[in-house]
Amino acid sequence: MEALKAVSEHFSSIAHENDLPTGKLSEYDVFLYEHQLPGGMMGTLKNQLTELGMENRLDELLEEVARVRKDFGYPVMATPYSQIVGSQSVFNITSGKRYEIVPDEVIKYAAGAYGEPDGPMDQDVKDKILGSPKAKKFINWAPPDVSLKDLRREIGSGLSDEQLLLRLLNPDAEVKEKLRRLYGGV
Repeated sequence: MEALKAVSEHFSSIAHENDLPTGKLSEYDVFLYEHQLPGGMMGTLKNQLTELGMENRLDELLEEVARVRKDFGYPVMATPYSQIVGSQSVFNITSGKRYEIVPDEVIKYAAGAYGEPDGPMDQDVKDKILGSPKAKKFINWAPPDVSLKDLRREIGSGLSDEQLLLRLLNPDAEVKEKLRRLYGGV
C-alpha cells in the first residue's frame, strides 16, 4: 500500500503542476465499442488531423472508423487491422469521397492476403476496392517466402537478433530498398 501511495502522490503532483484534471472518472461512452480504436492509434490519428489542419473533425473520423470497420467485416482492431481501418478512414474523410483513395494494404486485405475477414465484407465496397486498376497487382498477392537467413544475408549477417529486429522495424532508406528487392517491389 505504501508503494501505491507513493505512485499516486507522484502522478497527482504532476497533474497539479500541469493543470490536468485529477480524481475525475471518464464518462462511459458506448461508441468506443463501435470504432474500437486503440489508444495509440487515437493519438496518431489526432496528430494526422492536426497536421492537416482538421483537428476539429476527430468525431467525424471516429464515425468513419466505425463505418469502415463494418464495411471490412468487423476486423479485430489490433495491428495491422487498426492501421488498415484507420488509414482508410483518414483517406475517406480527407478526400471527401469514400474509397476514392485506397492504400495497398487495404487492397491486400480485400483480396484476402491476410486471410478471411472475421465477418463478411460489404460486397459493394469490396468490388470497388478490387475493381481499381491498382488492385490487379494484388489480386493473387502472397508474401514472398523469405527466410530469416535471407533477411540476415540482406540486412546484416553480423547483427544480433535485437539489432536485426530494430533495423527491420525502423528501416532507413537503405534497408527499405533492400526489403523492396527481397519482397519483389510490392
